Amino acid sequence: MKSYQLLLLTFWVISGSTIFAQSDTIIYKNKEKLLGKVIEISETDIRYKKETNPTGPIYSVDRNKISEIRFSNGQVEQIVPDEMSANQSQEILDKRRAIKFEPFGLVGGRVIAGYEKVLKVGINLEVKGGYVNSKIGYSGYNNYYTEGVFLKPGIKFLLGTDYYYKGVKYTHPLRGHYI
Repeated sequence: MKSYQLLLLTFWVISGSTIFAQSDTIIYKNKEKLLGKVIEISETDIRYKKETNPTGPIYSVDRNKISEIRFSNGQVEQIVPDEMSANQSQEILDKRRAIKFEPFGLVGGRVIAGYEKVLKVGINLEVKGGYVNSKIGYSGYNNYYTEGVFLKPGIKFLLGTDYYYKGVKYTHPLRGHYI
C-alpha cells in the first residue's frame, strides 16, 4: 500500500511540474517570439515571467508592441489597439498637413483659407490667404467699401513644457505657437 501511495505522489509531483513548466508565447508585431508565463494583461502593458527564470522578477512590455499571446492551454488572444487610446502614434504621424477654413470670417466680410504642414517635429509652416469685401456679411458701423486680398505666411514652433504620460508619446504635430 505504501508503494502505491509513493507512486501516486511521484506521479502527482511530476505532472504538477510539467503543468507549471508549460509556457505562454508572446508574439511581437515584428513576429519575434518570447516564451514566458503571462502574469497580467492590463490596458497599457503585459506583465510576464521569463521561461528560463519562472521564480525570478516580473517583466513588463508595452501592449502596443504585441500582436497576440498564445497561452499554454492552446487559447490565443489577439491584442487589438484601443481605438480611443491617446497613443495611436502612427495615426498622429500620418496627420502632418491640414487645410483650414475660417467659416466665421464671412461675418466680418472675409473669405479665408489656409494650409499647414509639419517641416520637422516642433516646426510647422502655415500659409493663409483670403479675400476681404465689406459687402459680404455684416459690415458693422463702417459704411466704407473695402475690398482686397491678403497672404499671411508664418512659422509655428512647439514651445513650452509638455507633460508626458505612459502611453502618450507626443502631442499632435500641428500644435504650436507663432512668431
